[in-house]
Amino acid sequence: MKALIRYIVFFHTVLFALTMAHAEKTVTMGIYQNIPLCFTDSSNQPQGIYIDVLNHIANKEGWRIKYRIDTWNRCLQALDKHEIDLMCGIAVTLERKNRYFFNDENVMLDWGQIYLSVGSSIQSILDLNHKKIATISGGILRTALQDLARAFDVTCNFVLVESANEVFDLIEQNEVDAGTVLRLFGMRFSYQYHVKPSPIVFAPLHLRFATANPQKQNLLNAIDYHLKSLKDTDSSVYYQSINRWLIDSPIHWHLPGWILISTAALLFFLLMTSIILKRKINRRTLELHSQNIKLQQEIDRRIEADKALAFSEKRFSQYIECSPDGVFVSDNNGCFAEVNPSACALTGYSRDELIGMSIFVLVPNDKQDKAKNHFAKVRHKGKSSGVLPYLTKSGTQKFWIISAVKLSNNEFLGFAKDITEIKIAENKLIKSERLLRTIAHNYPHSYVSIIEKDMTVSFSSGQEFQRMKLEPEQFNGKHLSEIFGTQATYIIQQYEKTFLGEEVSFELFFNDQYQLYKTVPMIESDNSIPRILVVVENISQQKKIEQEKAQLERQLLQAQKMEAIGTLAGGIAHDFNNILAIILGNIELCLEESDPMDPIHLSMAEAQTASIRARELIRQILNFSRQTMPDKEPIAIIPIVKESTQLIRASVPSSIKINTNIVDSEDAIIGNPTQINQILLNLCSNAVYAMGEKGTLTIEASREVPDPVPSLINDLEKKPYIKISVIDNGSGIPQDIINKVFDPYFTTKKIGEGSGMGLSMVYSIIQSHNGAITFHSSSDHGTQFNIFLPIIYEKVNTKQDLPEPTLKGSGNILFVDDEEMLVKLGRRMLTQMGYSVTGFHDPVAALSDFESHASDYDLVITDMTMPDISGKNFSKKILAIRPDIPIFLCTGYSDAIDETMAKELGIKQFLLKPLSKRKLAEEVYAVLMR
Repeated sequence: MKALIRYIVFFHTVLFALTMAHAEKTVTMGIYQNIPLCFTDSSNQPQGIYIDVLNHIANKEGWRIKYRIDTWNRCLQALDKHEIDLMCGIAVTLERKNRYFFNDENVMLDWGQIYLSVGSSIQSILDLNHKKIATISGGILRTALQDLARAFDVTCNFVLVESANEVFDLIEQNEVDAGTVLRLFGMRFSYQYHVKPSPIVFAPLHLRFATANPQKQNLLNAIDYHLKSLKDTDSSVYYQSINRWLIDSPIHWHLPGWILISTAALLFFLLMTSIILKRKINRRTLELHSQNIKLQQEIDRRIEADKALAFSEKRFSQYIECSPDGVFVSDNNGCFAEVNPSACALTGYSRDELIGMSIFVLVPNDKQDKAKNHFAKVRHKGKSSGVLPYLTKSGTQKFWIISAVKLSNNEFLGFAKDITEIKIAENKLIKSERLLRTIAHNYPHSYVSIIEKDMTVSFSSGQEFQRMKLEPEQFNGKHLSEIFGTQATYIIQQYEKTFLGEEVSFELFFNDQYQLYKTVPMIESDNSIPRILVVVENISQQKKIEQEKAQLERQLLQAQKMEAIGTLAGGIAHDFNNILAIILGNIELCLEESDPMDPIHLSMAEAQTASIRARELIRQILNFSRQTMPDKEPIAIIPIVKESTQLIRASVPSSIKINTNIVDSEDAIIGNPTQINQILLNLCSNAVYAMGEKGTLTIEASREVPDPVPSLINDLEKKPYIKISVIDNGSGIPQDIINKVFDPYFTTKKIGEGSGMGLSMVYSIIQSHNGAITFHSSSDHGTQFNIFLPIIYEKVNTKQDLPEPTLKGSGNILFVDDEEMLVKLGRRMLTQMGYSVTGFHDPVAALSDFESHASDYDLVITDMTMPDISGKNFSKKILAIRPDIPIFLCTGYSDAIDETMAKELGIKQFLLKPLSKRKLAEEVYAVLMR
């Protein structure tokens, strides 16, 4: 029985630890600056031996480690207040054992050492008498040195500091005579200071993890488990970390000066020691007497503790003996090794009969597999629970629920509770429930009532009452006005028609649901109608489906509109890009051939800038219609905000005042300028709509490091962002729809005034930029949207590069485009680059020429969208004739082919119009000249 009690105690301890380990996913640990054990690097990231070990254990245990970085004293204060779960690098002392719980495995062994200024003559503990000594406040080295000095009748004056670096600073500045630091720290950092180690070494320290919260001891158990395993493996994280921070790191060893004179001073030291020891013997005799008294007191205390433990074990034994549940221990084969009286009472066997009996003897044959699977689960996973049938000694089948845990490889602890009566009741309940469901299914989502002529209810029944968690009997005898309140008048009017012989059907929204009422007169033999039958059906789901259908139809219509816009945008893009290609190409040629000082040159440059903006406008149209996916690149955000603000000024009525507070910054984000412009246009458009004909629109932009708070998309972190705010003093967003503003197709505007996609698009863009958004709104102050876009710490060069000379080359090029002006332009550009160009605006004629002179050409440049034959099929036919020739496929826009498809066809380059001359030169040169 004592063995069983120990199993029970161990089980509860393990169960508690498992429960706590499962519940505690976040572990907070305090760290202070103690290189190489624990410290923070230049980026304020925790590092050191303790950090490496704990991160490894956390990964195994599924913990999320949260580090609190502070001084030694403040970390101890946080540990005392349970503000942190763990403290690392804390030495074990008797006094601390009374305050904290420590793990058993040492992470490191260290000891204290006295450091001196370079010219100091201190050589022993006796030389420290009346000296000023720097030491860390709250650290163990001060206490240890104080005890050592007291033993030699030495008085030290301690100067308290917050870190070991401050100790070295004070020694170097001769503000103290000596200082105490840990040996490992001194070995690594003393060379950085004008200090030297002394021969005084003291206080061996066992450095471990500690917690002040008794409920966190399971963390220490897990740490010990993994730490022991790490120490047993030479290649583990533990030894890798030691190699990293101790062996591979720059440790500077010093040969103490005292070694050079130690031999000469040895005789003098021994003489002084014998004199000192003689003085100490008498005093130590008295101390030993005092210690003997204390030892006897400790023995007495432990005797009392043993008696209390024995009493506790006896009382716990009584609990087990009297437990109504069966408790047993089995071996690895499933045979009973120990049982309590309740286990005997449940099975009908005596203790002697059960000991050595297999558990599976008690299991019916048809449940043997289930029982063995249950036992196998305990073997492999450490615990299991479930309901199993069992046979008593008399052969009666009963049921019990068994919970079992693995104590060791050969022992398993189980608890069994008989639930036979519960199972019988459960089976009866199942039968009753089946019958009840059969009856209830006659009235799905409905209930039936009988209404008397005085408009009182005489009978009610049906499935719907159960769904509404109401008892039908509570309505019997009540007047309709008591049940339906103000809606009773309308209902009575409908029922009165039925009392006149008319069957009535009507809908009503009552009790947060849509209901369909159908009435039938209950006609007596004398043709009187003293009462009517009412069937009430819950049609809320049907109404919901109808509303969703209407919503889907609206969304489908909106999607069709967007598709039409996309198709139109694609057509515009193709034609417009061809036009722009001609305009830009000729402008480039004119700029090259004109004098930069000529006013005409300046006008052409401005025309070029306008044309490039037109090209970007086409890309915006394609982005809006979802025809292309916008690229992202490092961009300076503030200039884009300013440009968007100017565009907004031009489109907002003059009655709307616009205020701006945009702080200049060269900070960059990873983003797309067009989409940033879309965000601002959508938010400002909504703000202007909310203000009506008059109001103030404010646009702000600045660099900000916000406090970490939740956001609608990505939670804000404490790091630099560009914050963009759009503020209006309009009517605000009503509270009942404030959670719907980012839903697709949701809009408060009239039909034709908005699609409901604006804020949804804003949400999507910010999400794709890894940004965050917050907003607040009230009817008194209007609405403010705050956009946060993360800075990438990279300045973007916003200055235009000086034009580089056009690359020149040689070779024969076949140039095909259905736009004759583009053919002329392409021939002119490529000829200036040194190439021989044959141009066609008819692809069929071009193909015929290539069939006859395929070997004469080095490169083919073709348009995609052409009459008679598309650029895709044209390229296929060219490659069929000469598979090795490189082809450039150019398009203003096409949804029939993209770059990936082009590469699969064997096309060398897929280029988007309009192309600059420089871009064309680079692509052709790369193929023909390299």
